This record gives sequence, C-alpha cells and structure tokens, in this order.
Amino acid sequence: MHRTRCDCAVCRLYRIECKLDTILAELSILQQEETAMSKSVDDLTAAVAAETTVTQSALTLLTNLAGQINAVAGDQAATENLAQTVQANATALAAAVTANTPVVAPAAVPDSTVVPGTPIVASGP
Repeated sequence: MHRTRCDCAVCRLYRIECKLDTILAELSILQQEETAMSKSVDDLTAAVAAETTVTQSALTLLTNLAGQINAVAGDQAATENLAQTVQANATALAAAVTANTPVVAPAAVPDSTVVPGTPIVASGP
C-alpha cells in the first residue's frame, strides 16, 4: 500500500495528474472569464458606437441650424416654422438624454451628521 508521501513512480504520477487536473480546472475558469470579458468589451464597443452616432447627429443638427436660420431670415412664416422644428428637436433630445441618464440615489445622511446651515436640535429630556 502506498503512503501519502510515497516516492514511487505510481504515486509521483498520481500527484502530477492531480496537479494537472487543478491546472486544467483553473484554465477552464480563466477561459470562461475571458469569454465574459470579451462579451463585455463587445457590448461596450457597441454602446460607444451608438453614442457616437447620436452625438454626431446632434452636432450635425446644431451645425445646420445656423445655416437654416440665415436661410429664413426675413421670412416670418419660415422663421416660425423653423422655431417650431427647433423646439421639437430640443424636446426630443432632452427626452432622449433623460431616458438614457441613470438615476443616482442621493447618499443617506446619518443622524449623527450635522449638515452645514441646519439648526442643531437637542433631543431628549
């Protein structure tokens, strides 16, 4: 019978096999993590591309606005129509920004914290 620290060839091979199994298990975990990270990077790349497209669209809108204003100068009806279009675009842009801005909950202020400008009220008898 072989002991725990036996130095025979069979025991050494068994210990090598156990270490190899451990290495293979760790490698499998690393491969899964790499796959997850790769997906995260792909998702982030797609989000950045979408944001860039939206940003470029907003820049184009703003850049063309000056030319449109100059083109309708002196034409009251066209000026009012352009003003309505600008207002509609501004409303849509504000809604899109609001819809895609994460809401951050305000940090809770512990009871023992004194907030500057707040009167200190004594508690107890």
